[in-house]
Amino acid sequence: MALICKNLEQISSRTVGYKLWSPNCCHQVRGKKKLTLRSPQFPVYEKKLLLAACEPIMKRVSDYPTSITCPNLKSDENFEPHPYVKILADEFKSNLDKSTLTIFYHVNSIDDLTYKENKNLIMRLGFKVEIYGNDVAELALKSTRYRPLLKFYSRSVKTAVAFGDNVSISKVNNLLKLERSAPFMILMFGIYENQVLRKNELKELANLPGLPILHAQLVHTLNSFASSLSSTLDYHGKQLSLSLETYSKSKSDKS
Repeated sequence: MALICKNLEQISSRTVGYKLWSPNCCHQVRGKKKLTLRSPQFPVYEKKLLLAACEPIMKRVSDYPTSITCPNLKSDENFEPHPYVKILADEFKSNLDKSTLTIFYHVNSIDDLTYKENKNLIMRLGFKVEIYGNDVAELALKSTRYRPLLKFYSRSVKTAVAFGDNVSISKVNNLLKLERSAPFMILMFGIYENQVLRKNELKELANLPGLPILHAQLVHTLNSFASSLSSTLDYHGKQLSLSLETYSKSKSDKS
């Protein structure tokens, strides 16, 4: 045992700063000196030159491409869109013309399964839900009265459109109930009878009674006005006839 410890003491001078363990001994031998760590060497001139050449000459000012930031660029007037984009634009325009009630939604980031579940709930109410790209919307709306709606189609905005053919305005209340259970689809505005209406205006219009009830109320108002007018005109004649009748009875009684 003493021989082993003596050998370990000789080895410890060469292994400074390390812990030595041996299965045949029960002592832990430590070096008396600490390790001296070398400082990293500076790169040579050739490496410095290569690193300087690889550095960017000018940093990028913005993340937008040059086609957006450069004011001197002009759009190509002879540019023709893809045929499939034309087909989708014609479909968007035809759906917009046929539908009596069109609802525009802002769609937040959500998984496809949850979006399809909410889409099916809207389709059960008689709507057709579609999402069109920015190029499709620009091609479909740029020559119509709804051109200002293009600001809702941008690179960072995802807009879904619900087309309702022969759908009553009262369905808006059902859509608002669905919005509470699915907050990732926000109802922004709608188009009803070729007029763009905000969310509050759609809600007020949906709370109005139906056309048969309004027709009945109008007929009742007109009839009440006519009956009140006839009674007002006949009032003085009835009073005169009543006065003459009482006068004639008084004369007959005296005679």
